[in-house]
Amino acid sequence: MGKERAIIFLSYSILLLLFLPILQNFFGFRAVVDLNGFSKEQEAQKWSWKTWFNGSYQQNTDDFYKATFGLREDLIRSNNDRVYTCYHESTNKELIIGKENYLFGKEYIDEYLGKDYIGKAALKEKVAYLKAISNGCKSRGKVFLLVLAPSKAYYHSAYLPETYKKRDSTNSAVFVSELKAEGVDVLDANKWFSSLKNTTPYPLFPKGGTHWSNYGVSVFIDSLLNGLEQRLNQDLPALVIDSLWVSDSLLSPDNDLELLLNLSHRMPMPAHAYVRGHFQQRGKYRPKVITIGDSFWGTFQFKDYLPKNCFAKSSQYWYYNNTVFPGGHKRTERDLFKLDNSDVVLMVVATCNIPHFAWGALGGLKDYFSQTEEERIREIVKEIKANPKWYLELKNKAIEYAVPLDTILQRDAIYIMNRRKSK
Repeated sequence: MGKERAIIFLSYSILLLLFLPILQNFFGFRAVVDLNGFSKEQEAQKWSWKTWFNGSYQQNTDDFYKATFGLREDLIRSNNDRVYTCYHESTNKELIIGKENYLFGKEYIDEYLGKDYIGKAALKEKVAYLKAISNGCKSRGKVFLLVLAPSKAYYHSAYLPETYKKRDSTNSAVFVSELKAEGVDVLDANKWFSSLKNTTPYPLFPKGGTHWSNYGVSVFIDSLLNGLEQRLNQDLPALVIDSLWVSDSLLSPDNDLELLLNLSHRMPMPAHAYVRGHFQQRGKYRPKVITIGDSFWGTFQFKDYLPKNCFAKSSQYWYYNNTVFPGGHKRTERDLFKLDNSDVVLMVVATCNIPHFAWGALGGLKDYFSQTEEERIREIVKEIKANPKWYLELKNKAIEYAVPLDTILQRDAIYIMNRRKSK
């Protein structure tokens, strides 16, 4: 009798476990803690004869319930815990767990190992564009500086898995070598950070993050501002550290990789330093800076940290040469006119982004800096003529004032050019 009861109890327990996700969907008895990382929201598709017979309804319904079944987040975390504990691996293929549980982005390791090497010829081509842009800046009295952002794979290379073997040629090493050979001003923060590894009291890269640590950011800011001061021959705002506290619990964004593991528990971390500070601004020169960069510069821009306190209000950040901040509008050819009114053209690239650098900007920047004002005016005249409504307005204006159409076009083009510069 006792055996039968045990079997019945076990059977009902298994049934209950199987029905728990359904019960969660209906009653929501457990609060849902969302998973970290990007996930596309699934919407249920409405049934129709068309979607039924072409198979899209069935596929969508399958995808919808896979993404929304009850207790999904808890079950995924439980599986992640199992893989992490038993195999020392992550279910996220873009995240590598190294020695002592140091976390790395796979793309940074691939660059460190030379797996994404694009070849010397391709890198020399990029450098040729950069040299032309640099020369164009110099001829107009502007500072050009390219920053190679530091890589955690280099800084914490001792914690990479043993199976990884470094190759001779990497994009970052050849890129920097070619830049220096051509006289392009480059700040190799990757090499610099690696050289500081055993000299700073706290890590410049967090154990559980992608980018430089909060403490590493303060070290870089101080160096960058000093470098721009020398190049501009101006006294720029200076970072003053008010306080520093140490924590063994990582704060955002120092824990972005740890969060992407989506474990049910936090990982133990070594002591990391966090800086509170302010900028001495009174009487200081704030340069107009156009920055084209990736997520490493984004750690400054999205926090309104460095640009807001040290650069002029008209400064812009072209995020991956696609989105302009502040504002968040899509980058257009008109934004190029901001270059005329700038003091500094700053380009920032992570080692893993060198193959795609500068995200379509190099050709446009080279052409822009090689253009004379007369050529730019002719381009705007073409733009006017391509717009029927605008062109007709100027035709009528020329008739009304008895002025040659070419003169009206020239005047309008000059006005538009100067207006775009000042915006």
